[in-house]
Amino acid sequence: MFMHTRKNCLPHATVAQARIWGWAGLISVLAALPTAAATPPDEQSVPKVRSQVFDIGYQVSEAALPLQAVHLWYTLDRGQSWRQYGRDDDAQSPMPFHARDEGLHGFYFVVTNGAGASGDIPGPDTEPQQWAMVDFTPPILQLHSAEQDPDSMAHPILRIRWTAIDQHLPTRPVGLWYRSVPAGEWAAIVRDVANTGRYDWGIPDDVTGSIIVRVTVRDLGGHLVQATSPATEVIRSRTQAAESLNSAGQAHTAESRALDPADQTRLQALAARGVWHADRGEHRLAIARFRDALKLDAGHTDALLGMGDSLYTLGDQSPSIEAYQLLLKRDPTNRDGLERLARVLVAQRNYPAAMKQLEALVRQNPNDVMGWLELGDVTLYQGDQVRAAEHYRRAATLDPAAAEVITMAKARLANLSGVAEHARNIASRP
Repeated sequence: MFMHTRKNCLPHATVAQARIWGWAGLISVLAALPTAAATPPDEQSVPKVRSQVFDIGYQVSEAALPLQAVHLWYTLDRGQSWRQYGRDDDAQSPMPFHARDEGLHGFYFVVTNGAGASGDIPGPDTEPQQWAMVDFTPPILQLHSAEQDPDSMAHPILRIRWTAIDQHLPTRPVGLWYRSVPAGEWAAIVRDVANTGRYDWGIPDDVTGSIIVRVTVRDLGGHLVQATSPATEVIRSRTQAAESLNSAGQAHTAESRALDPADQTRLQALAARGVWHADRGEHRLAIARFRDALKLDAGHTDALLGMGDSLYTLGDQSPSIEAYQLLLKRDPTNRDGLERLARVLVAQRNYPAAMKQLEALVRQNPNDVMGWLELGDVTLYQGDQVRAAEHYRRAATLDPAAAEVITMAKARLANLSGVAEHARNIASRP
């Protein structure tokens, strides 16, 4: 039985300085060793640790030294139950900690010297001496679309759709931003919204031309991820929309013919100029240049791809599909055409047709890891979690050099049930 009456014992009033070192930097908090539980903290206000392995520092009064033993307990349910982590072998701060789980952790030290222990082991009524939010997995974020409602011309509405998955998101983790291209400053659409996966933005009257949209998501561990849309043209009249459709129609009806060297040079210059405009978000100008190029050669690959991309960005999905289909009619194995046609079909929720394009893509190139990743996503939209997992495993293993795809595939596999649930929700929306 430990006694607590000697001078060098550690009384409950002793103040301990608890420090947690993670890769995010040094976090220091003063906490008194309590005698009764208090209200658990808000998860957003506690120190954040984004590493699975970190050190926990402890500090005791000089009068209590030397220490004979230091034991650490931790809780994952706000103090309702406690787990003994272990003993600090050298009884000197800091003590290494390996987190097996993510979430809000509470820590409690019991230190012992020649006079006895600083207190009893923690129980249901014991408040942790230190809290930390441990989150070593960043959110999964995918921006599906940022497209103008085709029926909103006089007062345009931009439909922003995304999926964000993480087990430790705050109530309002999402920020939406936009900027004009090519050289605008980022401005907030809304800074903190719930993770609903959708937001309809009434575009202000002073926002014109081409814009791009960014979605950001921050979790309780402090990870911040973001995704940016292609440029989209703000259309405020039916005339602007008709220009896109007329351009596409003219391009699709053009006939191929043999070109002399001068026309061949002009063709390449027109296609390159279209790409130049598209890169700057000037999609109406890009479509005009691609249209002129297709008048010279109706099967020009770059012009057809560029036409399809710009039409899709402007929200004209049907003529965009026609452009990609015309390309694939002439070159059925064109990878970009297969992938981009699948993208538009997914936006239309025509998942079986999108799957056929992606299956053709990986059939002609079995090591195309991005194709396998996208095929896994479309398979999940159709509710087949088992086959989706097989596709993700291929994406994660076929090409060791594809680091970014491997990371995305492994993240999907690690939280497959959550990803599948979000896919079902998206597929079932009206």
